[in-house]
Amino acid sequence: PDSLTDPTSVGTWDLNNLCIITALHTCSTPEEGEFLCVFTNAHLAWNMLKVCHEKVGLIAQILLIQQVLATCFHHSEHLSTTSTQLSNLIWCICVIDLPKKVKFFTIMMLNDMTNDLLHIHNHIAGTIT
Repeated sequence: PDSLTDPTSVGTWDLNNLCIITALHTCSTPEEGEFLCVFTNAHLAWNMLKVCHEKVGLIAQILLIQQVLATCFHHSEHLSTTSTQLSNLIWCICVIDLPKKVKFFTIMMLNDMTNDLLHIHNHIAGTIT
């Protein structure tokens, strides 16, 4: 909004911006809080935070998919316990973003390298992040 023609809207805009910045700080980890402290524009802060998380998102998805692949049903547990665990992990994977074909292929390749090709896995993972 234009401060000359609509000062009330500018005041509301600034207040909303401040509230969003405060909410971001309140809901962030200490590391994210340090990252966000230089931003005064909520839109820019959110976009930069998104970019930061997108970089680690692939690695996070790999770790979550590894957990899903390692999860097994056991006779000693209720089926619903394992089903709930799988459902929660899948939800976390999808919240990050549903991987497209190339991204999913990369995730699966990195997952498959964790046993015998850990040095290559670590190099590629480091390059991605």
